[in-house]
Parts: sequence; structure tokens; C-alpha cells
Amino acid sequence: MNDDTVTGFSFRGLQTPVTFGRGSVGRIGEILARVGIERVVVLTTSRGAGVFSNVQRSVDLHGVVGVFDGSREHVPVEAVAEAWSIAERSGADGAIALGGGSSVGLAKALARRHNLPYVAVPTTLAGSEMTSIWGETDGQRKATGRDAEVRAREVVYDPDLVDDLPVSLAAQSAVNALAHVAESAYAPDSSPVVRAVAREAAHSLAAGLRSLGEANVRASDPLLVGAMLAGMCLDATTMGLHHAVCHALGGSLSLPHAATHSIVLPHSLALTCTITPLGVELLGQAFDTRMPGQRLQSILAGVGAPISLESLGAARDDVVGVAPDVLRRMSEHPGAASNFSQAQVEGLLFDAWKGVRVDA
Repeated sequence: MNDDTVTGFSFRGLQTPVTFGRGSVGRIGEILARVGIERVVVLTTSRGAGVFSNVQRSVDLHGVVGVFDGSREHVPVEAVAEAWSIAERSGADGAIALGGGSSVGLAKALARRHNLPYVAVPTTLAGSEMTSIWGETDGQRKATGRDAEVRAREVVYDPDLVDDLPVSLAAQSAVNALAHVAESAYAPDSSPVVRAVAREAAHSLAAGLRSLGEANVRASDPLLVGAMLAGMCLDATTMGLHHAVCHALGGSLSLPHAATHSIVLPHSLALTCTITPLGVELLGQAFDTRMPGQRLQSILAGVGAPISLESLGAARDDVVGVAPDVLRRMSEHPGAASNFSQAQVEGLLFDAWKGVRVDA
């Protein structure tokens, strides 16, 4: 990738405090005190509830006054109302978002709607905990936006909480993070700073993906570093084709978030590289290949992860039918790699539905 030509740019520096390291979950008590949260409601999922005991030992002094383990993908407004009912009834003055994008997304919704501050404790590689981007789903329509009020007061990255993530899910979650990296490279508001962070993120994620499943190798450390950096890239730039496709699919068809991103990314790379090579070049350098899309498909297939939307149970016509919604979303954020026809988007969607091997 050639960064020699530098034009004017603006960049917002790191805006979310981070505590990183094995055993960091044990410091949540002091972190909550530092940000002024005393009565805590825990927002999590059924999987997250399984690791809650580790967190609870740390926050006993501050008091867990409520637990909501119904966080769901795409943040349905019904879940937001249920979680707020518990928080309000228990007198919580803050929250812990323990889990992946579903839990963090729910915490953001409560912060945006009810000014409830939160500390994020990620257990996946979503990266959304580093952004001011929110999303909520009402019926079959997913709305997204940006608001500084939804930022976490602090993010606690503890690789111990990610070690037990199933290999297939870890791979999908890592590729989801790579999507943030790839799109930041050619975003209209990208910069040398963003691209430098993106390169480091891509290399960390690639190193973690290569180590997944190996005995006595802790892949969680580089994967979490990569996810954190990828989230920073996503926060600093405008989302493009890939995220427009995934948000349209998620809102309309309620497809699993990480799986959808990991399936679609090779195909969005293939289409965007017809306009700009930056995303393909960045990931290609990290994976030492000229065809990073193919490499990602091979990695996913090798760990038993899905590589087609059809395998998720989505119908072809339903998938291809979100093309107008994709174009609408992209029209709201014009910029690099955004000038695609409906036929091109429909082709991408069909290929992702079928799991066609990409040439990128």
C-alpha cells in the first residue's frame, strides 16, 4: 500500500480509556469506583452469564443490584425496554456490559436513551466497545448512528475471558474485526494515522487466526489487541459497502452478526477492489497473499465456520432483496468505494448467499 502522498486530514485521538491484560477483570471494582458507578446492573447473554461469577467477585463492594442476561443481536428495542426496566427498578446508576456486540450494543442503547454510564468487558472480538456507533432494531428495520454519549467509560480487555471462545466463533469474530480494518483503509475520512493503526490491527488479527486451535498457544492476546485496534479504526472512519450490506441483512433477516460479517467480507473485498485496492492490499500484507478474500474463506472453512448465507438458513430472494436497502444506506454515507449499481450489489449478495469462491 502506498501512503507516500499525504493530503490534509483530521483525526480524533483515542477517546475511550482501556485496561488490557490477563487478570484485568479483577480490577473492575476500582475501575467502577474511578468512573463513579456504585450500583451496577450487569448486561450480558446466556453465555456471558457463565463467566459472570468471575466479575462478581470483583464488584461485590459496589453491589450488583441487577442482572439482565437477555442481550440479543441487533439490539431489538424490546430488549432495551426490558433491560431498562430492571435497571430502573433496582436503582442502578451504571452498568457492566459483559459479552460481545449484543451486550455492548444494549449498554449503548441505555446510555443513549437513559444516560446510563457503563464499563465494557468484551468476551468476543467485536470491537464495537471502542466506538461511538450505536444500532437498534425495531421490527425488521435496523437503525444506526453515532453519538459520543454511547461511549464506554472504560473498556476492560482480559484475554482470560476469551480463551474459551469456540474456535469457529473466534474465527468469525476475528474476520468481523478485519472488516472494520479493511473499510477504514479506503474510507473517505481515512488518514495516515488510521491506516497505520489498521495495519497493526490486521497483523495482530492475522497472527491470532494463524494460532487458533494450536496447543499451548494463547491466540486470545493478539486477537483482542487486533479487535481493539480495529474498533478504533471503525470509530474514526465512515462505514462503507461492507457494513451497509451486513446491517441491511441483520436488520431484515436477523442473521447472526459475526457469521454474516465473516461470510460477506470476501465478497465486499472483491467488489470494492474494482474501485480501490486499498482494503485488499492491507489484508494481503497481513496474510502474505495477493488473495486475502480467498485466504479468509479457507480459514473459515478449515475451522468449520459457515462461508455462505445459505448455510445460515437464509433464502436467496430474501438475501438479494435487501439490495435497495444497501444502496439507501450507502447514499447516506457517500465516499470511497460507494458508487455501485443495484445489479452489482445484487451480484455480491447472491455470491455471498451461495458461498462462491472469490477472486480477491
